[in-house]
Amino acid sequence: MCVVGLGASGLAAILELIKTDNKLSIVGIDAKDVASCAAGQNGGMLLAGLDSEHHDNVARRGRDTASELYKETVEELLSIFVDYPDCTK
Repeated sequence: MCVVGLGASGLAAILELIKTDNKLSIVGIDAKDVASCAAGQNGGMLLAGLDSEHHDNVARRGRDTASELYKETVEELLSIFVDYPDCTK
C-alpha cells in the first residue's frame, strides 16, 4: 500500500491502516519533508469538532451527541500530537 502525501491526512491514513492490519506493508511518500508543505504551513490545519459550528450540531444531534463527537475529535488530535510530535506544530 502506498500513501501519497504525508501531511495530517496522509499520516492519519497510515495510522488507521496500521491499526486495521499491522502486517500490511505501507510506504508513505511526499515531495518534501513530512508536514512541510500545506500541512506544515497554513493549508493543513488540524481542528477539533465537525464541519459545522458546535451550536448547529447541538441543534441537529442533541447536546450529548454533539459534545461526545467534539470530545472524540479532541482525543484524536491529542493522539496525533503524542504519536507524531515532530510533525505537528
